Amino acid sequence: MPLLMDDMFDFLLFEKGEDIIYNGIPAKALLLDASSEINYEDDKEMITDFLFKTGDRIQYQNVDWFIIGQVNKHQSFKTYRSRIRKVEQSFKMILNNRVEVFPAIFEPATQSISTSATISVWSGNLKAIIQDTDLAKKIAINLEFLKMGAKWKVDGFTTEHAGLRTLYCEKVSLGSNDDQVNEIADTNLLAHYSLAISNGSAIQMGVTQTLQLNVVATATIGGTLSALTNPVINFVSSDPTKARVDANGLVTFLNTGNVNITATLGIDNGLDQPATSSIAITIVSSPQDNYTIDIVNAIGVSIANNATRTFVGNRKNNGFDVPNSQFDFEVIPGTTPTTKYTLTIINDTSCTIKCLGYPYTITLRCYDRSNRLLYIDKSIGLKAI
Repeated sequence: MPLLMDDMFDFLLFEKGEDIIYNGIPAKALLLDASSEINYEDDKEMITDFLFKTGDRIQYQNVDWFIIGQVNKHQSFKTYRSRIRKVEQSFKMILNNRVEVFPAIFEPATQSISTSATISVWSGNLKAIIQDTDLAKKIAINLEFLKMGAKWKVDGFTTEHAGLRTLYCEKVSLGSNDDQVNEIADTNLLAHYSLAISNGSAIQMGVTQTLQLNVVATATIGGTLSALTNPVINFVSSDPTKARVDANGLVTFLNTGNVNITATLGIDNGLDQPATSSIAITIVSSPQDNYTIDIVNAIGVSIANNATRTFVGNRKNNGFDVPNSQFDFEVIPGTTPTTKYTLTIINDTSCTIKCLGYPYTITLRCYDRSNRLLYIDKSIGLKAI
């Protein structure tokens, strides 16, 4: 009978084959129950006319399945056979400050992948069987995830089955940084990104002029904000017939009208939408003055105890630097004692602040000396380190 089945495989595949998706490509396969007995895994035997590998993932009946068995090729015919197991679970883990999702088969740590024991109690130790991908190889010892109302720490791993990685995990106590609703452990490791176009939110430009957009990208991790170095930023014009923007954020104005230029950060944390910022621009034949004030490198700034930091004012007209601008600086302390900082005016464009105590927050205000109605405030943190 097996020989007859192989001889008639093409016919059987046509008549009895079921639809699957393998590596994103629709295909046909014969799928048989792996056991006549009802068991927890609901494993199946899969027979195809194309080669596949242990650890590959397929979609069948809108559900993911892992190929868990050794792939056997018929000696005479081009058919391949193995065992597949339904993947009904997944877990989230923060890697490189980003949430990654891993489809997984969970088992008690004493159970083998080849057995079919029913899981009745989720306690003690746990095995998570995942695909052995490049991303999975980044899962290090002591990293943690949440599942089934518990927190699990990775104690070790094996790759005893080609294409599959088995994580050995132990239950640990939940912490204050664990998001049980979204099942994300150690959320203090997650990056939250922001993006800001510092040319202003709405400006006026003239036809044939160009404007270099100045974009600041920041990441907040564990409450600490820092600027990103050389981030990938994508720019889009809402109307390329009026203004076009290149990959570096240089905008060229072509015709009168209104246009929005949107910048989008090229990375995300796997949870939030990518950070964006937009600037509305009115394009006219002869642009009017539109001045804005900024403090250079003052986004998310903190000063360590006994340290000094320099701040520089900057004035733009319709997004262009205005030379020979002069500024006045003052500190608005709020509830911070004035003995906890020192403000020193260096010259007409810059000042320094020294931290003399912590933890406090002050506001540095920078005025346009030629028009004190034009100013900007920046929050400065005074911290221990």
